[in-house]
Amino acid sequence: MQRYEVTPDRLIREFSKIAFANTADFISIQGDGTAIIDFGTATREQLSALAAFEVEEELRGRGDDRSVVRKNKFKHYDKLKALTELAKMARLYPAERTELTGADGGPIQSATVNVNHTMDIASLEPEQRDQLRQVLLALKAQHEDSDMQANRGEEIVPSKERLNGL
Repeated sequence: MQRYEVTPDRLIREFSKIAFANTADFISIQGDGTAIIDFGTATREQLSALAAFEVEEELRGRGDDRSVVRKNKFKHYDKLKALTELAKMARLYPAERTELTGADGGPIQSATVNVNHTMDIASLEPEQRDQLRQVLLALKAQHEDSDMQANRGEEIVPSKERLNGL
């Protein structure tokens, strides 16, 4: 993201260009009340709010009365979507939440499973005993760290190094 200079400030600027674009920036009203597209005074910032620009040419008439009629069209990006994204970034909407429920909309059922593992340590090779000792010491240290964090009211997040060592 850094490579493309995507920052919250830049996103807000880009959405703002779209959200606050005005068609009047691109048209000129003639004396007879008709409007023509005029990009002559539009800035680069104003033009960045345009999603498309089309030129259609059509032949009209016959013989000497034949002429080319050129139709210019432009389209803005979705203004409402840009406004919605800005409102989300400004936290003007309540937070989006997902509610989880159990079967038939009831509470989620939980269960406790007790698993007892037994091991004949005496039958292990000395190298295997060393490995077991290291794993048990790492688990004990992790448990002690968790207890200390819980006593201080901190969130408990196991470190990757400790998990990888297990």
